[in-house]
Amino acid sequence: MPVFTRRASRCIIRWLPNEILTEVIHHLDLYRDLLALCLTSRLVCALATPLLYRTVNLATVPAVSSYFSALRTSSRVRAAFVRELCIGQDPEDLLVPSELVDEIPPTFQDFCHLQCLELSMHVPMISTLWDSHFPALRYFRAYADPFNSTSFRNFLRRHQTLTELEVFRLPTVLFSAGPIPNLGPIYLPNLKIFTGPACFASALVVDIKCFESATIAFLPDDPGLVAALAPLDPSTAGVTPFARLALCIISDDSPKATLECISRIVPHIAIVKLHGLRIRTFGLLSPDTVRNIAQTLTRMTGLQLLMYPGLVLEGGEDETEERLARDAAIVGSWGEACRTLWSVDFHGRTWRRTHKVWQL
Repeated sequence: MPVFTRRASRCIIRWLPNEILTEVIHHLDLYRDLLALCLTSRLVCALATPLLYRTVNLATVPAVSSYFSALRTSSRVRAAFVRELCIGQDPEDLLVPSELVDEIPPTFQDFCHLQCLELSMHVPMISTLWDSHFPALRYFRAYADPFNSTSFRNFLRRHQTLTELEVFRLPTVLFSAGPIPNLGPIYLPNLKIFTGPACFASALVVDIKCFESATIAFLPDDPGLVAALAPLDPSTAGVTPFARLALCIISDDSPKATLECISRIVPHIAIVKLHGLRIRTFGLLSPDTVRNIAQTLTRMTGLQLLMYPGLVLEGGEDETEERLARDAAIVGSWGEACRTLWSVDFHGRTWRRTHKVWQL
């Protein structure tokens, strides 16, 4: 407990509980305000210092170098205050020198209370995490090379506390040719949200009773949709499906075929969003395709929101009215097929069901 001077003992903060003072300090958003507050008294400094180092954002190589150099000397205890650590902004802009990479591994162990870790950097930086373990880690975002991901996979396996995971492939291997080696299994029982390529999605082992959302991108060398959705299949997990799962698929495959596959593997899904990877529009739908999609939707017992990719329509007033009437008929047929559906994003417009009527 800090020692107070006679003047400080007459101050109001002398009689307020530390918990109330900490709650008040939490409302200071600016770094300079926290820094100024630390200079007011030893008590306030002791309470504000952990918040001062709570979030660390290192966007440049000099910032990375100076920060970790400070941790290696007299400030290592302050790493325990860090809850969010973000290194880099773009993997093409942040090329960490090899000599700096060799210096970092020992200091990573000092972040014993880290909850959020974002790494936007070249793959050599990932090697510094091989032996690291953060007992409280909840969120992890990083770039990875699936063709050389042993260390990355081992890191994930050590952090079963993760509730949100974002994985991005390095731009240099974004469209590499050749089969990707098996990356699994990666057991993450507490995972709720996943964003990343299909090669990592197919390697996950999750508890679908707590899993909520997945955004999966399919590149040419990634495994198919069946393999990527297998971790979410309730039949393989032997549990009762929950109609709260949200799924976003980024792929250049046929949206109709993608929706058909989703309806067979995860028919309990609540939200489906389909986007093209390099193909932004898929053109108008034929009557047969519309009927096939409606038949597919009959199997999706909990679907509430559907985002179907298509052409953003532009034209004259008469042509626009004709297209709107055609789209209204299509959306209406889908709504009849799936009675739980209440919102459809189609051809760049959002339709909502209101009192059994679909309106823009």
